[in-house]
Amino acid sequence: MIRVPLVTNGSITSRFARFMIQAASGGEDVDFISSNLGVAANRNRACKELLDSTDEYLWMIDSDVIPPHPLSGDERCLSGVYHHYLGGVSSITYSAWISNGNGKYCGLLELPKNKFVVHGVGGGCLRVHRSLLEDIGPPWFEDHVSKDFVLEQGEDFDFCEKVIGIGEKIWVDPDCLCHHLHTISIKTFLESEKPIMEAA
Repeated sequence: MIRVPLVTNGSITSRFARFMIQAASGGEDVDFISSNLGVAANRNRACKELLDSTDEYLWMIDSDVIPPHPLSGDERCLSGVYHHYLGGVSSITYSAWISNGNGKYCGLLELPKNKFVVHGVGGGCLRVHRSLLEDIGPPWFEDHVSKDFVLEQGEDFDFCEKVIGIGEKIWVDPDCLCHHLHTISIKTFLESEKPIMEAA
């Protein structure tokens, strides 16, 4: 089962549409989940759909992530990996993070050759087994917002903490290196990278 949690009834790229058509023609149960309630609510709805079905795995793919191939293996929580933009081109890491033990995460700059375990992943290419969702229980994904309505922790890291909290591992498959359709304006690039470019 493949589900694409959308933020709103937005648009997708033609490249992503082609990927979804190929997945569906290969026999996958493919659908979009859209509401104005946000990504966390749509991810939770996808999880419920899995548990209401007879399928074993749910593969959530964000509409701006193109996997090179399906994730495979018997891991209960397995993620593909993609480049993650943190606000400056020099701060691009992979969507796999290691915790420093006091609530802070460090994104990986290099990937091992084989599957490996991390403390956090982005939800853009995430495959979970139904038994993991049953063990955690709903809600599986929650945003954490401060009293000033500032996002302190996204739904993907919330889910990862729940996975680790029940003693499960979060695996990453570096062979599933996805294309992240994230664009950066020229103005943002020049403003964020000017000191680095001038020093070079």
